Amino acid sequence: MSAFSSVLASPGCQLSEMVTHTTCLLHGTSLSLISIVSTFLSDYFSTIDPENDHEKWASRDNMEVYYFLLSDVISYPPTPMCAVRTIVDRNSSFDYSPSNQPLRVVIDYTYTANEYRGRGLATIACNYVLNAAKIANASSYVLALEESCPWWMEKYGFTLEESKLLNSRFNVFPDTHLLRVQQSDDFSDCGHAQDILLKVEFEDSDGDDDNPSRGNNVPPEFTTALSLLTSLPTPEQRKAISRLRTILNNILAPTINPKHRKISSSNAVIQEVLAVHGCFDLLTASGWVITDNEEGRGEGLTLLFSGEPENWLREAVAAMMN
Repeated sequence: MSAFSSVLASPGCQLSEMVTHTTCLLHGTSLSLISIVSTFLSDYFSTIDPENDHEKWASRDNMEVYYFLLSDVISYPPTPMCAVRTIVDRNSSFDYSPSNQPLRVVIDYTYTANEYRGRGLATIACNYVLNAAKIANASSYVLALEESCPWWMEKYGFTLEESKLLNSRFNVFPDTHLLRVQQSDDFSDCGHAQDILLKVEFEDSDGDDDNPSRGNNVPPEFTTALSLLTSLPTPEQRKAISRLRTILNNILAPTINPKHRKISSSNAVIQEVLAVHGCFDLLTASGWVITDNEEGRGEGLTLLFSGEPENWLREAVAAMMN
């Protein structure tokens, strides 16, 4: 059983406890709790789509949307007063060693109904979230707007997260900063190289901030192939990755040498690379195509790169291990 299991509800479930004799805290991911929170937030956030939120974060390496809700139990049914939405990161598919498997809780936003403000409810809820994370030995983060950063820093000791990898993983909004509170027993968590593939690129200020593109449109085939190659790689895979970096960096040069646009398995080195499972898929996902309508991956296979590399490829190549 993970450390999270002792303090947070299992997926699809919820837990509750009395904070005071009139205030109850519910937390989890049950459908009933999600429904209550969504209705509660609908007056403040014009468009609440729990299913879309769930799918968006689940697609970002199995992350979970996890809710905390403080309610007044004097009335029936209980009246929601304050909600905190968090992102729980406990099931990464990336190739961490068991001892370094990350446990993370990210506070996404807090909201207190107007009639209940000034009672310290947001502080009570956030204290619970951060204490639960500490008990679970989880790293704690918050996605904070510019104007709220000083509050988080002064209240809890959050600092600006400088890791580009962790920012790529969690910061999906154009107007927020990723902050982190450092616990004395935190291990050095700077993220995973593959996190860069989750980076969200935003339009300029004149553009449409409501429509960010995920990871500069990194093809899922590229992500899958890269994960296959970098997950506990063998010596052969490490050698192939190094050669793939060279092949891809050649086409990322400011001026591409025409001879670098064509590779063939008649070359012993290229044949060795293509023989490693995942390399062919990674190349084709990068924009290489089979010439002369050839099929299969046997002797004499020729791949051609025409046109210019897409923007996402440079960062994706940088994420590949040395």
